[in-house]
Amino acid sequence: MTTLLDIGDALRGQRIAITARRLGKPALVNQSGRHKASRLIARDNVHCVIERPLSARPAAR
Repeated sequence: MTTLLDIGDALRGQRIAITARRLGKPALVNQSGRHKASRLIARDNVHCVIERPLSARPAAR
C-alpha cells in the first residue's frame, strides 16, 4: 500500500473512508452542467482509505 503525503496527491474511488480529528461544514459545489456535489474539508491527523475502487478505471498515463 502506498501512502500519499505531498500537496496535490489525490484519491479517487466509489467509497472512501475518512478518519479525522476535525471536519468542516459540507458545502455544495458545481460539477458539470446542472450536476452538484458536496465538499467536506477534513483537518488534523487525516487518514483516508479507498473501500471500493472505481468500476471503470481510467487508462494509466
